[in-house]
Amino acid sequence: MERAKEAVNCLTLPAIQELKGLPNPPSDCLLVTKAVLILLKGEKKNHAWPTAQKMMANPKVFVDQVKSFQGENIDEWKLKDVQPILDLEGFTYENM
Repeated sequence: MERAKEAVNCLTLPAIQELKGLPNPPSDCLLVTKAVLILLKGEKKNHAWPTAQKMMANPKVFVDQVKSFQGENIDEWKLKDVQPILDLEGFTYENM
């Protein structure tokens, strides 16, 4: 959880604005947004880039939502759905 908090603290409004404006983001970005869609929005199936862009439509609101996310109270199905992403060898704080 501490590493997740570190990652959240580095989010900036300009970075989110730039990210959501990308027509075809790098695959690592897609993995991160898929994980966020699952954990934050409870999205079960639609993890496509346009859905992620919609989630980040208002960067300030998005950053506030991410920062206020309660990682201690994650539904079991969300943990199960996000686990394959977390298990990827390159899915690390340093790489992302």
